[in-house]
Amino acid sequence: MSNTAQDEAAERAISSVINHLIGKSEVDSVRVHSADDHTGEPALHVLSDWTNKNARPSGAESIRVVKAMLDALQDIGDDRFPYVNFSAPGDEQAEDTRSAA
Repeated sequence: MSNTAQDEAAERAISSVINHLIGKSEVDSVRVHSADDHTGEPALHVLSDWTNKNARPSGAESIRVVKAMLDALQDIGDDRFPYVNFSAPGDEQAEDTRSAA
């Protein structure tokens, strides 16, 4: 499977998990991109935008969602780990204060 086809299949699998476990009405968007993790291993980076802060999953729910993502990825033969960021309106964004060198 080409990287593009694998990435598209991974995005479908991850979106399906979120829609099934959380519900489409609670999520504005799900974006998935492939990149290496901090050790240089292939990984998936998932950004899930929620409709409001109250819709965002608790810690225990987040673990359940990530576990289901791992299972769905394994079902399609993808062994990359999904690093997930749940964001909602009003969340503070980290500011990069490093100077460009």
